[in-house]
Amino acid sequence: MATPRVLIICTWFPPVNAPGARRPYHLARSLCDRGWKVCVLTSTPEKATEPYGKSDDLHILRTPRTAATHDLNAVQRSLLRAWKATSGSPANGPLRVLTDLFLPLRPGLRWDLSPKDIENAIGPQDVVVATGPDPAVFETGARLVRHWNAVWAVDYRDPWNVAIPEVAKDIITHQGTGLAGALRRARMRKLERRYCGPADVLTAVSKTFLANAMMITGHRDGHVIHGGSVRARITRTTDPQGKFILAHTGQLYPEQPWPLFFDAITRLQQEAPDLAAQLVVRFVGATSTDLSTMHLLERAERGSGLIERMPTVTPDEAIRLQTEADALLQLALTGRKGYLPVKFLEYLGAGKPIILLSAEEDEMESALTSTRTGTIVRDARQLVAHLIAHLEAHRTGHSLKYAPDERALSAFDYATNMDRWADLLGSALRTRTDRATEPTSVR
Repeated sequence: MATPRVLIICTWFPPVNAPGARRPYHLARSLCDRGWKVCVLTSTPEKATEPYGKSDDLHILRTPRTAATHDLNAVQRSLLRAWKATSGSPANGPLRVLTDLFLPLRPGLRWDLSPKDIENAIGPQDVVVATGPDPAVFETGARLVRHWNAVWAVDYRDPWNVAIPEVAKDIITHQGTGLAGALRRARMRKLERRYCGPADVLTAVSKTFLANAMMITGHRDGHVIHGGSVRARITRTTDPQGKFILAHTGQLYPEQPWPLFFDAITRLQQEAPDLAAQLVVRFVGATSTDLSTMHLLERAERGSGLIERMPTVTPDEAIRLQTEADALLQLALTGRKGYLPVKFLEYLGAGKPIILLSAEEDEMESALTSTRTGTIVRDARQLVAHLIAHLEAHRTGHSLKYAPDERALSAFDYATNMDRWADLLGSALRTRTDRATEPTSVR
């Protein structure tokens, strides 16, 4: 068989330092290692980032996200112009609803490339893989699959629409309220079934996301491909001032119980001030789409004196900081299921105990329990008690028992999971090739 050619379509790709860039990058590396010819279609970085990863053997086509017009008719172009021209005015809202209902997905943030443009740049492909978080990648991928008659692989890093209520998340799945929201939801569900239902390979990062996708698309044979971690080289360092470092890397979500966490820090200072003085809660790259969450962090930083903030760093640097911490902090998303954040998966490979503040019985808890990589605390009282146990051990030069299950951890290893994904793609391509070479009388 000739060298397989695969196109990975993703919103972000290194050197963009975003969680959504990790999954397609590790798949690309796995396929390259198998000898596949890998191309990537992705967005032009919107700001300067530190380079990371190995990409010199990949053909990467980067293009800006703009108000694309290559596939619009005259009426659609007029609607797009009117929507953009009325930005900030009362007329913009109704026009936005019309653009969402009658224009292609994400009309103001699309790649202005037709299938022919893409083919001219990278040539025809045997396999097309689309992975989020932006569902517009599925629209682009479906068009290219029809253009090339390629194997079609759909991957859900995040849900697009909601069939299982617990997968809903405002910044990902919210389509608005009232009649406009209902119309958007109806259209988006129809498009998801149209674009993703015919997939030859359907994958998702968690069981719940997969079940949700299969309910919407009608697809009957999906696979869970977890994200993962690259097992870190564990560093045995201690803070120069003898502090106990509790680290959190990455974004803060409004669905997480941050008020409860900061309340626990206040209680710790009240109940065990001497021990609390040994604690540093280190937030690395703490950002949020929710201003109230950031204000809560800022107030806690000023009021407690225990919080240290660091800017966003490269993935490799984030992993280094995780391994240098004494413990790692993760908060579950209240009322949500199926979410396995990238930083949580990185934590699993960091070799340090995880403290998971969670009221949910979900896949994050299952992962923590099966791998024996940390402790689940349900409320502020349990969190304070657990921190006191850590701090008392730290004061005497010891640490709490940490004995992860290495076999269970392999389920969250990038190399293992990307190999499984590559196997699925290879199998689908062989099936397609075998069918194409069968005599007509046999089919």
